[in-house]
Amino acid sequence: MVSKQAMAERPILAIDLGATNLRCAVVEPSGLILRRRSVPTPFDDRVGDAIASLAAEVRQGAEVSHCVIGVPGRVDYEREQLEWGGSQPPSWKEILSARRLTESLGVRVELTNDADLAAVGEAYFGAGDPSHDVVYLTISTGVGAGAVLGGRLLRTRVSVLEIGLTSVGTSEAGTDDRFGARVLEDLASGTALREAAARAGVELDTPAILERAESGDPISRAIWKDACSAAALAAVNLAHILVPDIIVLGGGVSQAGEVLRSAVEDAVVTRGPQGLPSPISIRLAALGDNAGLVGAAAWNRAGGAGVSGAAMLTTKRTTPSGADTVVWSDALGIPEAIERTLAETEALAAMASFLGENRVHRIIASGNGASYYVALALSLASWASGAGPEVVAVPAGLLVSSRFSWRPGDVLLAFSSSGELKDLIEAPAILETGRFAAITSAPGSTLGRAAAVTAVVGSLGQRSLTHTQSFCGAVVAALAVWAQLTCDTLLLDALAASPSAARSALDEAWRWVDGLELEAVPTSAVVAGSGIAWAASLEAALLLKELSGIASEGVESREGATSAMVGLSQRSLVVSIQTTHDPHLVGTEASCASMGARLVRVPAAPESDQRLTPVSSFPYALALALRLAELSGRDADSPDWASVYLSAVRSGA
Repeated sequence: MVSKQAMAERPILAIDLGATNLRCAVVEPSGLILRRRSVPTPFDDRVGDAIASLAAEVRQGAEVSHCVIGVPGRVDYEREQLEWGGSQPPSWKEILSARRLTESLGVRVELTNDADLAAVGEAYFGAGDPSHDVVYLTISTGVGAGAVLGGRLLRTRVSVLEIGLTSVGTSEAGTDDRFGARVLEDLASGTALREAAARAGVELDTPAILERAESGDPISRAIWKDACSAAALAAVNLAHILVPDIIVLGGGVSQAGEVLRSAVEDAVVTRGPQGLPSPISIRLAALGDNAGLVGAAAWNRAGGAGVSGAAMLTTKRTTPSGADTVVWSDALGIPEAIERTLAETEALAAMASFLGENRVHRIIASGNGASYYVALALSLASWASGAGPEVVAVPAGLLVSSRFSWRPGDVLLAFSSSGELKDLIEAPAILETGRFAAITSAPGSTLGRAAAVTAVVGSLGQRSLTHTQSFCGAVVAALAVWAQLTCDTLLLDALAASPSAARSALDEAWRWVDGLELEAVPTSAVVAGSGIAWAASLEAALLLKELSGIASEGVESREGATSAMVGLSQRSLVVSIQTTHDPHLVGTEASCASMGARLVRVPAAPESDQRLTPVSSFPYALALALRLAELSGRDADSPDWASVYLSAVRSGA
């Protein structure tokens, strides 16, 4: 029997049925597309056979957890079938049902509205943000919309937000009279653009109309202006109804880019909701015609399946179980992020060469928060090795003041997942020299561009503010550089095995947490570890603070025995980061337990280099923090500290 965890890690079969093209892909839970193919949509009774044929071709016999299919029209989410399809063939109502498609595809099918599915894709993996309220407006063959509010899809018994069918005036001669009135689709869709061109005596598709409008053709400019006005009207209406944080513009017509975005933004600013604490952000879709396919990876996470009726309207602030959160989904990408990071062999070698130059006497490793803990992990590993230049971990805040004195032979190694760490960017003497190295997930960032050499952490598109892939990837990148600099073959071998070790820890973490049988939320916590596990303890304490809101302290094991233990009580938690043969940690456990605190031990990775403890312990610490967040009723994907954090650390935030 396949475990729930193993099933959750399998790829998803994703299908997007459009009026023009039928697309199919195999998609990882991280949103990464493994295989993809597109064929013209048979706009007749053959559509079911076409879906089954394309699915078999793309799947190639691979094991998948389930299939998510997005279809145009109103979907009945309780009956799991197309309820109304507008101008679609009448037979589609019978063909497009989850039951029938499950039988033909041989895998469990979840049927969705195409705009809802694309909205989930953009909110979780594209231009949106699952921790905010996101509306997706698609303008293609038709006009549709979907909303993901605080990470949860907005729907009732059926798919909602058929914005393209809202009335905009009485019908006129020569226009579609499907509803006894003109609707938004009659003005803004790709179909409407072609029809407007035909009425003007020219046969043009949407790209041709846009190209001619940009060249100054008066007919095309007039058609395009009307379409932009209609799109802006749709966005304004959605803004008043839902007051979102973000509106994402997608579909074929959005290929107009900034021309369309700026027109919509101007309309929302002038005619949309007034008096908001911050303006609604208008963004162009990032995923193109892959939005629906990628959205399948987060469909269940967004509440697309398994919640019925009006209950979906009130799920925005509910607390997801830990394994269903965005942050855990991000964590499932850690092994691949590590593999991608280690694959950047030339960049890692170049950084090792740069930091190993004879002129370098001391490496100042710096970052803030989790990035500082990466710097500390490198420093602790260097002390243990006894080789190479001295590595000193320094919080980035010290570098922007007169509290730190640079010495001849110092070189900076900057750690920042975003590459926009304000404390480092606002230290002009550092950036102006260009003689520093950076480890970041964003090579095009301020730090990534300014550095003499940059090593890129192979993040798969991490969405949570809580660092998962970026933290583990940065630790691996730093240790890989150090291993090359010091010719440490044992560490290189351990790094090569680290993706497999991370997978094992991810597989085991929830079983470990379940075995703890946690029932109450502690009032405080101490996390302790020896050697490089000290850096792991700091990161674990940060996870407890960020996700479960527990006042936590990460300490070196002897500090835990002599100082951190004094504030503990029977309502406290002590987390011990295990490494092999550590008598100091045993003493810390006994000292803290004597104060009545509950003790839990994070397992040591078997036969693993202890210098990789920050990576091997991470899944356990994350699962623990998520379980405690669940018990305390906190939504780990919508932290209340997000805006304050971003304004404090990000340049330009």
